[in-house]
Amino acid sequence: MNNTLLTKKPIFLLLILLTTFSLQGMQSFLFAQSPEDEFLIKAFANLKKNPPSPPTELQQKLIIQIKSEIENHAGQKRFYTIEKELVEEVGGTGFPEIADLLLSKEPWIRAFAAQTLFALDRQQSIPFLIGLLSDKGSFRWMRDVAGYTVSNHASGLISDAFHGTIYFRTPLGEENNSFARIKAVQNYYWFHLPFCEWLNKVCFVEYKNVIAQLENSRFPMPPNNDGYQGINYIYIDDNSNKGNYKLGEPINVSLGFLHYGNRIMRVRWDVRDLSIHKFKLIAPNGEELKLKLEGLPVLSNPVLQPQWSEGSLGKRLNLAEMYDVKQLGRYRFYYEYTPPQKRERDEQYRPVHMWHWNGKGYVNYYDFIVK
Repeated sequence: MNNTLLTKKPIFLLLILLTTFSLQGMQSFLFAQSPEDEFLIKAFANLKKNPPSPPTELQQKLIIQIKSEIENHAGQKRFYTIEKELVEEVGGTGFPEIADLLLSKEPWIRAFAAQTLFALDRQQSIPFLIGLLSDKGSFRWMRDVAGYTVSNHASGLISDAFHGTIYFRTPLGEENNSFARIKAVQNYYWFHLPFCEWLNKVCFVEYKNVIAQLENSRFPMPPNNDGYQGINYIYIDDNSNKGNYKLGEPINVSLGFLHYGNRIMRVRWDVRDLSIHKFKLIAPNGEELKLKLEGLPVLSNPVLQPQWSEGSLGKRLNLAEMYDVKQLGRYRFYYEYTPPQKRERDEQYRPVHMWHWNGKGYVNYYDFIVK
């Protein structure tokens, strides 16, 4: 028997195995996986229903070039930014093929693909970026910044597209759950995205249309007898407490009356007038607690307050003074503004409801926990 062949055969088999594992590694690096995030799944479904116009032959060649550049830069761990000329030449036609790279198993490819989509079509990229907010794949393109992820990168891109500071709220009782915190941010962006007014590639959320939808109406609402048109809502703010309080401490909240209309409107802002201001607090045991009139703030300004369009009236309340809050657990607070039967000119003429974003959606109550 040939001893040389015996010694070479195991080496030959080892080379085959190493080659096989290398190819498998290459596949896991480049080839797609199925999306797991529910928002990413919805983003791909929407793209399938509403695809952009197909690329020309030249655009298709450029799309292949872009994909190759993304994969090469990812493989070398070098930052990638698509050239302006390519953006102008390819535009939205490259969206479907670049979006497929978001399903790569390599986080660097996913991050570069997200950034490229944002450059190609900012508005259309937002649903995909929302889906990437749960992506914890490591993307450490800045050596001096540890822990940077695809999620961080997507969050930065989305922030560039939305106007103003947004205060996200995690559902009550889930504040220490990192998954719940991410889901709350995704919920907020996804819900408000259809209400964006895009100006200079920046989203300005039209909250008057949000409220109109919540009220099962439209904006502007039909005029009343003297031609006034408007829509209003009450919002509640608990500052930094986020619905968590200790027994015996103040439970400070602020009510804001927001008005969108075609002229100045007047509001009866004396919260001690219980025929107009309807308060209700439900205790953890399901009991409706009795309101203490002396716990309501005393009016220090004229009864009828002028309200300009897109202006807001505020009133600070301490629920611990308004009610006997003695039980530990979860409370639910309701409020509604009900105009009087006989009104003066320009006075608010429809009931106004309170709407509160609780991290999952808008509800007409405010929950808080006493510990």
